[in-house]
Order: sequence, then C-alpha cells, then structure tokens
Amino acid sequence: MNTIVAGQRIVTAAEFAEVAMGFEPAAKAPAPKVFVPGPADLEDFAEFVEEVTDPSGSEVDAENALHYRSLTQNVRVLSRRRARVTFPKAVSA
Repeated sequence: MNTIVAGQRIVTAAEFAEVAMGFEPAAKAPAPKVFVPGPADLEDFAEFVEEVTDPSGSEVDAENALHYRSLTQNVRVLSRRRARVTFPKAVSA
C-alpha cells in the first residue's frame, strides 16, 4: 500500500486506518444511563403482572406473579437494612 493523502504518504495498514478515522483522537461517547428499578417500580410491575395474568389459568402465570411479588418484598427488606446502617462520623484533627 503506497497512497498519498493530504500530502502525507501512507504505507502501513495502521496509517491507513488513522487516515480513514481522522487524525484527532475520537470523542468519547457518553456512558449509557442504566435504569435500576426501585421498590415502587417493582411494586408497579408486580401489580401489572397480576392484572394481565390469570393465576388460575396456568401454573406458569401463578409462579411469575409470586416471583415478582417476592422481589418487591426483598427490596423492602433491603431498603430497611440500608436505612438502619449508620456510618461513623469523620474525626477532624
């Protein structure tokens, strides 16, 4: 490969890739925001699952409703534990 681009001789594949992408460093893309459901979100979702499924209709629907309901219970327990955790105050010298 022996190409001239903008007065610069391109010989290697790395140089060719650099010319193809541009000479400036690439701008970093912003990190995607990750949605973490809170207790209210899980509660709403569990209610939605119960509304759209018929627990008497199939065992799978009943198990799904029970599973999502248990997730909300677990989140409540964890949030209570976090509320009780106290951190020692910083000692100023």
